Amino acid sequence: MNYFDAINVERNVFLTKLEEPEQNILQFELTIGRVGELEKDEVIQGVVLGPVRPIFYDEQSETYRVTFNSYVAYSVLNERFENLGDNGYVGEKIRIYDRSNFLEYLKADTFATKEYPGDFKHYAFVSIKHIVNVAATQEPVIEQISNRY
Repeated sequence: MNYFDAINVERNVFLTKLEEPEQNILQFELTIGRVGELEKDEVIQGVVLGPVRPIFYDEQSETYRVTFNSYVAYSVLNERFENLGDNGYVGEKIRIYDRSNFLEYLKADTFATKEYPGDFKHYAFVSIKHIVNVAATQEPVIEQISNRY
């Protein structure tokens, strides 16, 4: 199983770092969370949802670095406001879109085309609390930077 597939099958993924280490290079870290043992009642806006187990990560959690060596655009969304659309993608935690609302936005707001900078796709990284959308002509490089245990 490659790192793309390893992340894609996880249920609890956190965005734990995002930066541009150099101009027009995007790099971020995805950390795999674990479900805690202790149950506690969760209350949201006065409604008791019942006993739940917290999802967390720590220094023992598996972490992956995702690097786009160039990109057309990227955005970070609060996952509560996600409306990526249901069409044209493969994957779960890492989705690859041939058509999407994000690509339509880029078509309307930029001069990026298949001719320049070349054919690009929309990569969406769906995590707990965040969604990172990236339009790029090349697939990202994914490295494992820490292991579980």
